[in-house]
Amino acid sequence: MTVDPGTSYDREIDWLDAGIRYARECADRPVYATVAIADGCLRYTDPERNSLLDLIADSVSARGVDGVYIVVEQGGEATESRQCSNFRTLASLLHLIHLLARDSGLSVAVNFVGSFGLVCIAAGANLWASGWYKSQYRMRLADAIAGGRAFPSYWSHLAASDLSLDEDFDNLVAARLLGCFQDHTNASAGLLQAARSGNRVSDVPPWRYAQSNVTTCSEHFFLSSIAATTRLSNLPESQRLPSVEQWLTQAVSNTQQVARRLGSSPKTKIGHVRGWLDALLHYRRTHNV
Repeated sequence: MTVDPGTSYDREIDWLDAGIRYARECADRPVYATVAIADGCLRYTDPERNSLLDLIADSVSARGVDGVYIVVEQGGEATESRQCSNFRTLASLLHLIHLLARDSGLSVAVNFVGSFGLVCIAAGANLWASGWYKSQYRMRLADAIAGGRAFPSYWSHLAASDLSLDEDFDNLVAARLLGCFQDHTNASAGLLQAARSGNRVSDVPPWRYAQSNVTTCSEHFFLSSIAATTRLSNLPESQRLPSVEQWLTQAVSNTQQVARRLGSSPKTKIGHVRGWLDALLHYRRTHNV
């Protein structure tokens, strides 16, 4: 993993070249180069001025690989959050995808950025991946040390956020804001029906706020993510960036209403949504796309 923003990238290339030789000797399959980079190399410089990104793109694309697997270690993100929110980190990821996919013609896969992967697809990536548990959702090495207990949350594609099921979901329903965040899947149908009928989250056992009661909420996240990815992938490439911009613009509006209702809730985190949109807008301006 690259942790020094002033690196010559020689050590990484040594490892990459050794891996490429081994892969080609062992199997006749596409070869992907892993680009793992700490967010400390990205957070403090606008991507178009970060020479490290150009160095990585030039070095990796010159290796004749079939594709690139990109992972950003998010050590600078807050412990309690799930989403990467730093504008420069996200804009740098989009910039690197552009250099590798659009300029170099490589297949690009992205992991550990949650549903921001949809924006990565619009920028030229071929696929994104994520688990539901925080350790699978984002790459932050300190998370593996800290551990923690898993409680259910409600993923809202409309708000691009995970809503806390402790009290926040019920409070938003009581404020008649369900339309700002409801996300219908086979897994969430029972919860949404209960909400419309005036029942609370605690009345729906698969969604009840309790430790390790995460089977249904994780299924909902995956179903919602698959549906959103399918919709985006079915669009012509020229329409994907406008589509995700429209999504995030609406999500900012929706989360503003959520914030007004919840105030400074320590459970539902929505600050990342503005960062996602700003990173996308910066990318579109920089590359005129």
